Amino acid sequence: MQARDRYDANPQYWDDLATSDIWRLGLDVGDGQDNHALAIWRGSVLYDVQIHPTVGDIAVDNTGVGAGTLASLLASGMMNASGCRFGDGADDRSLFFNRKSQLYWEFREGLRTGKVAIA
Repeated sequence: MQARDRYDANPQYWDDLATSDIWRLGLDVGDGQDNHALAIWRGSVLYDVQIHPTVGDIAVDNTGVGAGTLASLLASGMMNASGCRFGDGADDRSLFFNRKSQLYWEFREGLRTGKVAIA
């Protein structure tokens, strides 16, 4: 809620800050029983989170079901896609259990320090 309040207090600041960065999309691929989730970022601003029934640039968790999804996206040539193994090791394994815990911590720190806003 604080990140949303931060954005609402000065949207022009956050939008101007975001324009210096590229758009990034994070995709959690569903397996037919749960939905896809898509997060849309530009710089440190989260502009949208979308939930899509299982049916820019996409980082796909390419372990398990996501491996085939990534291969299909790359073969289609319709968009830029790259693999991100959230269960892989963190950059600093003495601080984090895996990549996912590191990314969650970095997101938390961005919220705590006021470097992330939610539009």
